[in-house]
Amino acid sequence: GTHVLQFLFLGITGFRFPFAHFVTDGVQCSELYSNFWKAVQYLWTYGFTVLYTCMDGAVCNRSFMHLCCGDNSDLKYNFVSVSPTTPQSVIMTMDVFHVLKKIRNNIINSGIKSNCTRNLTLENGNVIQWQMFIDCYKWDTQNSLQLHQKLTNEHFFPDNQQKMRNHLAEEVLNSE
Repeated sequence: GTHVLQFLFLGITGFRFPFAHFVTDGVQCSELYSNFWKAVQYLWTYGFTVLYTCMDGAVCNRSFMHLCCGDNSDLKYNFVSVSPTTPQSVIMTMDVFHVLKKIRNNIINSGIKSNCTRNLTLENGNVIQWQMFIDCYKWDTQNSLQLHQKLTNEHFFPDNQQKMRNHLAEEVLNSE
């Protein structure tokens, strides 16, 4: 196998332990579905309650969420799944760092240049383009009192490998 599927329990008190590992070449949604609900059932059997699950934005994970929560139009707001194995419902969430990376990568593709594939527009009609971020970065690097000293060219001109690094997206989009 080339990947490992890991199930990890994180308690409200901070108690944390990985309890299952599966070596795989890539997991399918149906395999994830059956293994996840078996894990929830085993945890329930041993006195643990699963309140939520947090996963990255991989295609199989998104498909898994749709399979668990249904394909209704309210899905973007309602990520709660009724457990087929326990009386407890489970909240389905995406890891915030992967969501930030996805947002950043969508903004990178936003603009009016030939290599841009979309033009992100807010509800009020304002447009978000990656060039705006680049212009601010260039202005800041020429400023004698640089405001954003952590930011580098990797943040604004990422290659395909750097686009997969969560910390670069987080540093560009954080409150600083």
